[in-house]
Amino acid sequence: MTQKEKLAAKIKNNPRNVSFDDLHKFLEMNGATWWEGGRKSHRVYNLNGQSLSIPRDKPVKAVYVKMAIELVEGKGE
Repeated sequence: MTQKEKLAAKIKNNPRNVSFDDLHKFLEMNGATWWEGGRKSHRVYNLNGQSLSIPRDKPVKAVYVKMAIELVEGKGE
């Protein structure tokens, strides 16, 4: 099992306890590009022509983790 697969499994199995750094690594490993918002309280990720804004809270709320998983799996709206 690769590092990418281990991180994906960790995030998918427990979306309520994911650090911002782990979610950032997960999105970057899957090809997402990013930029920070104006006050740097959020980071905006772009993948497959879709964007997702994630607040830099620790831990990240489960709803944002689930949205990131959907974005990576290509199920985002």
